[in-house]
Amino acid sequence: MKRFIVHPFLFALFPVLSLLSTNLREVKIQVIFLPSIVILLTTSLIWLVLGRALNDWGKAALLSSLSIFLFFSYGHIFKLASSVSIISSALDRQQYLLPIFGVAVILGAASIIARSRKNLTSLNSILNVMSMALVLINVFNIGYFELTEILSARHVREESQKEFKPAALDQNTAEPDIYYLVFDRYSSSSSRTC
Repeated sequence: MKRFIVHPFLFALFPVLSLLSTNLREVKIQVIFLPSIVILLTTSLIWLVLGRALNDWGKAALLSSLSIFLFFSYGHIFKLASSVSIISSALDRQQYLLPIFGVAVILGAASIIARSRKNLTSLNSILNVMSMALVLINVFNIGYFELTEILSARHVREESQKEFKPAALDQNTAEPDIYYLVFDRYSSSSSRTC
């Protein structure tokens, strides 16, 4: 039985869904469609090229997921490297870090995975489960938010359609005494000091 591999696509969708999940009150859900399509097409292209080059779709999926992870974590790694004073002076601009980062990590991982003689089906299965969990957590958050928005909008609509009826006072009870206190000047400065 051939395993179904989805982790490159789910890892690619995770940053988009996570960003939406964090900013649900500021943006509509429709804004994720175009970035999701672009990311999924790019992931498909990476996986297709690596699959043809390696002749192993499992290893190509691992490298695709690694490439996606490195792409989305580059800013965090640059920020972390910039916070170290020794590295910070050498990395004043990103033009130095990007080639070093890309070449070292991608080629190193690619050579390890490509030379591996092991069947990496179990690793792909583990990554499938991990990526599904990441995506499902965000989908649950987004779905819960949207559901509560729909229910609260329905509640507001129902409440606004109700006819307003002022409370009827019992004729036998005396109306309450209401006093308005109107001060015609401010208090003196000595009373305001502690």
